[in-house]
Amino acid sequence: MVSAERLAAGNGSYWNSFLPRLEHVVRISNLGPRRVAPPLHTSFPPHRQALVSETGFRLWAQQVQFGLPGVDLAVAERQARGRLTGLERSEGIVDPLVASEADSAQDLGDRLVDYFLVKRDLQHIEIESRLPGCGFVSGGQPDALAWDGGRKSNCLLEVKSVNRAFRSGDFRQLISYLVLMVAAGRGHCDEVVLLNPLRGTALELSVDELVRDASGEAADDVLQALASDWASSGSSQ
Repeated sequence: MVSAERLAAGNGSYWNSFLPRLEHVVRISNLGPRRVAPPLHTSFPPHRQALVSETGFRLWAQQVQFGLPGVDLAVAERQARGRLTGLERSEGIVDPLVASEADSAQDLGDRLVDYFLVKRDLQHIEIESRLPGCGFVSGGQPDALAWDGGRKSNCLLEVKSVNRAFRSGDFRQLISYLVLMVAAGRGHCDEVVLLNPLRGTALELSVDELVRDASGEAADDVLQALASDWASSGSSQ
């Protein structure tokens, strides 16, 4: 069994058989992501980035769940450290955040609030909802599923607070979640978003266009084909 996140991180030849044009889509997409905020200038060492970014995400999650009065930096940092412990990127999470790092985490959280509520009016948000498995894929946990204020459309969002361009693995992660949604009978979202609050950029792509451009075929057909391939290769959990 493998998680959706781990499957998306590698296995390039497998993905190429379903999405032969994905690398081209990634290159074109990175030429012009939407600017949603100025780049955030930071001074902490790179090995501290994961803890700062994850703390910022947890601060945003607290605000979504409990409102502004419920935001607690110490709790967010503790949650972030627990999330990162045992992962490959766990280096640099032992020492507490210093004041400048805590400020950066708060800035990242505020940028997420601004994007979801101000720039996009995404008022109905599910954070880290667990998607059930399909075949040899044990399941997945997207950062957020969100609906607009009138619940007329929905989107799947992944937050990448890193100092780099978006990668093919990021796109494959989104598509993996879409496959799990289809396999669970939920249907896929209207839109997918890769959001980088650190760089202040966002890629906002319709699912139909993304999958068609990456595969040359209709999104529904490709997602169903992937779901069928996963289901035929093992038992879900």
